[in-house]
Amino acid sequence: MNQITKPRSLFLNLTQDLMFKNYFKLNKNVLKSLLKAFLPLPQNSSIKDIIILDSLIPSLSSEEKSSLMDLRVQLDSGEFVNVEMQAFPYKSFTKRILLYWAKNYSSQIKTGEKYEKLCPAYSLIFSTFDVFSKTKNFYTSFSICSDEAPYFSFTGDLRFVTVELSKFGKRKPSSLIDLREEWCYLLKESRRMGEKEGKELSRKGYEMEEAMFHLKELSREEGLRLVEEAREKAWKDQMAREDDSFGRGMAKRQQDLVISMLKNKLEISLISKITGLSAVEINKLKESLS
Repeated sequence: MNQITKPRSLFLNLTQDLMFKNYFKLNKNVLKSLLKAFLPLPQNSSIKDIIILDSLIPSLSSEEKSSLMDLRVQLDSGEFVNVEMQAFPYKSFTKRILLYWAKNYSSQIKTGEKYEKLCPAYSLIFSTFDVFSKTKNFYTSFSICSDEAPYFSFTGDLRFVTVELSKFGKRKPSSLIDLREEWCYLLKESRRMGEKEGKELSRKGYEMEEAMFHLKELSREEGLRLVEEAREKAWKDQMAREDDSFGRGMAKRQQDLVISMLKNKLEISLISKITGLSAVEINKLKESLS
């Protein structure tokens, strides 16, 4: 029996970290456009140029972990920016973001150098999953401010920006209202876009026109396509392992709960109602306690 092969998408999947990194690293103009759309830069400032830095920040000691960022750049005005695409909901995700920001900030100076040398550091994080349950907005900007009025800023050197693509609803290119929404659409829908959608997005302005042209060119590279497919398989395998591990963990916690209820002499009918387990399953656990 012949196996049906799923057709390739027309464009690379930009929610894959390696595709995301290659796409922006190989074209400064599209990277500048992305940063302009999302960074909360001071009023009247603009990004004239960027320097793409080494993404690896080495550890300072043998006990400390090195940090490998997707994209680490410096703006012509001095700010350092860590740009990340996250497709997998790691545990302690916000702590990881904070650690990467701290390393990006502290790596600017060496022992004995003056603190005045430090420039603001931003973290621009794109995710394909929900990070914060308290807001339905896909774009959120954070800084350190006082808890009480007059709510002044502690420092302008720290800024986190999260873009939760999972909260960016299904739209058509013609309905996008600004550059920020255009980038969200391109990043989220790149693997599902057809030629029609690509052309519509290109007509939004010269920045999207260049972004789409660059995406088309990269999508023709067979080497990147093979890497994309390998990464997709590895990601699905990882998700399967996580699901399996989570399932086993849930089963163990449910079992412990039932045992605790039995020890506290709750009726089997009530335990069944609370846990969803059948009376037969609960009785088996009861017998194991004898």
